[in-house]
Amino acid sequence: DKLLGRLQTFDIWRYRVYGASVTDGQNNPTNAFYDFVLPGPIIPFNAGGLDFDWYQPLYENGNILSYPQATAESFTPSDLGSYKIPCPATPPAGQSCNDDGTLTVTEPLVPASLNFFNGTSGSLSYDYSNTTGSGNSFSYSHTLAESVDVKVAYKAKTPESETRASLDVEVHNSNSWGNTTTSDTTTTSATGLTLSRSSGDSSQAYAFFPTFYTTQDGTIKVSHAVNVLGSSAGREFWSSLYGGKADPALNLPQRFVPTYSPSSNKLNGWAANTELSRKKMRGFFLRKAVLNPVTNDYDYLSGASRAGDKVRVEARVYNYSTAQAADSFKVRFEVIGYDSDNNTEFPLSTCPGETLTNGRCVIGETYQSLTPLQMETASIVWDTTGYGPTQAGAASQYRIYVVLDPDNAVDELYESEDPSATYAGQTIKGLDPGQNNEGYGYVTISSASNSASQTLPQTLNAALKADVKLQKDALGASNGRGGIRTNIIPAEIFRPLSLRVRVHSDRAHDEFAHLLVYDGHPDKGGELIAGKLIHSGHTAGSSVWFEWIPRSVGKHTLYAKVVEKFGDSTAGNNIDTMLVNVLPPDTTPPLVSLILTPNQLRPADNQMVRVRAFITTRDDQDRQLEVRLEAITHNEANSAADDVAGAEFGTDDRAFRLRAANSGKSRAGRIYEVVYSVTDWSGNKTFATAYVRVPRNRK
Repeated sequence: DKLLGRLQTFDIWRYRVYGASVTDGQNNPTNAFYDFVLPGPIIPFNAGGLDFDWYQPLYENGNILSYPQATAESFTPSDLGSYKIPCPATPPAGQSCNDDGTLTVTEPLVPASLNFFNGTSGSLSYDYSNTTGSGNSFSYSHTLAESVDVKVAYKAKTPESETRASLDVEVHNSNSWGNTTTSDTTTTSATGLTLSRSSGDSSQAYAFFPTFYTTQDGTIKVSHAVNVLGSSAGREFWSSLYGGKADPALNLPQRFVPTYSPSSNKLNGWAANTELSRKKMRGFFLRKAVLNPVTNDYDYLSGASRAGDKVRVEARVYNYSTAQAADSFKVRFEVIGYDSDNNTEFPLSTCPGETLTNGRCVIGETYQSLTPLQMETASIVWDTTGYGPTQAGAASQYRIYVVLDPDNAVDELYESEDPSATYAGQTIKGLDPGQNNEGYGYVTISSASNSASQTLPQTLNAALKADVKLQKDALGASNGRGGIRTNIIPAEIFRPLSLRVRVHSDRAHDEFAHLLVYDGHPDKGGELIAGKLIHSGHTAGSSVWFEWIPRSVGKHTLYAKVVEKFGDSTAGNNIDTMLVNVLPPDTTPPLVSLILTPNQLRPADNQMVRVRAFITTRDDQDRQLEVRLEAITHNEANSAADDVAGAEFGTDDRAFRLRAANSGKSRAGRIYEVVYSVTDWSGNKTFATAYVRVPRNRK
């Protein structure tokens, strides 16, 4: 998906109105409030949908089985909104003009039309033209109303001496500021779009319905519905492949990564993603466990959950079969520890009142039934008692895995991955590109109190006054082998680069912040490459990871910027940069010279002698090569463990001790073999070997 828009933060200050007599929707007495909505700076963006955490469409990119299904010859989007046009001299029957001389219209700008993806390429042009004869321009307003695609919670600031805990509010039309207008836009007289349709295999053809409209919150949107079996030429392919068995699935849009031509920068195709990021879900949500009586819905969490809170965990689940129902299959939710600094998982040793399975705690199970090509939301309520840190003011992060049909009770199209199996076309065990039964999302749990003496109002006010910042080297990149580089790094064109940003705060709180990362200076046309939500209230720092694919050779300056809140105590310390030198594919291994000193141990008196390694390296593209001590062996035993001390294998250890001894059975004496590896950024590795000899003692 392509997203173009403006990111803007709003501070909403709520004041109690004393003496007013008001009732809620159920006619019960309630308190009256007066809200101030203060708009923050506007930040334009133009990026892909996968770059933003808050963008959560119902469909999985590249998977037509997940899109809204249109069985008739038309399609009306569920989030269709209204717009205004110049009022004609004679309004349509039953309608009247607005006071501003406009007419409100609730229909698509360009209605859905039947098209086919088949063996023919071409362009589809859609131009807006209203049928009233009053001109082709239209106007629309963006509001804070709820959105089908944007899923993020909001928090109001309440400047009262008795700050209440219930400050998280949902953007629903029943809220006092849910329809606050944030921007007004009028289009030019020429409004439309062009869709480029590539050619495919006609035997795999299907029908699709593009439409162009304004949503209920005022977003201009191009959406599609499909009829998988709508083409007579492709119907047999889809029904034979996806019609024979049920196919319970999760929305895993990163199962495949694009491959590009190094010379032309054109998309070659798609390859299986071998990283764990292939299991990162869309359609994973954390909500409050208690129903909001005003909105009749469960509020999204706007920050970290407190240890002991009950959290509603939701996951969108799908049935991608075109003909078979998925009846009453199990949906299991499991939690495992997550180290955000290094982007690694760690097993849990105990589970508070729950089942421990392979280092994961089973936190809940439910059952779901889906008709063909249906999507529903599965949910559990998780009691977080016993999770999170014990230290006041700290926070812990976890991954929550959603596992469909964990007991393999359903005869389905794609079963869960078998860690011991090697699947067709793959070399890595346990990697099945078709697997979509297991995916994960993230949760942050803070300690039950953010400090030993801090009251709840003080905790909430801490978020208002906190200095949220990016310290030096907050922006870094993984070298793919467990290490992190900062400041200046090399990267390979078209190869995904895992980036990390670390956010600190000077005081503990539960809130999240928007983190933006640009390729180029944001004020000089830099391209926004990521928009993430991160817990910004951890004094020891919280990290978030994402992948970026560089598409041009040369030097790129990446800018990370955490959006500061109104009233940040130290404004301006919210940016960090990193220089990335993007290079052509590198297949040349480093050059290495290895010398051990001393290279002879004499006399053979059984003493441990210190040996040093002098290593010289050179690489045409990487100046920060990774050096590792791989092995030390000798010719007189299968293992040299008893004769080696102080060696840190797997690290850049260049000093250790060897035993000056030999068995006396060989004329050559004992010969130690020492092996180092040197690896560049692209993964090219060179092994270097040198020897230390322990001669036989002279008689």
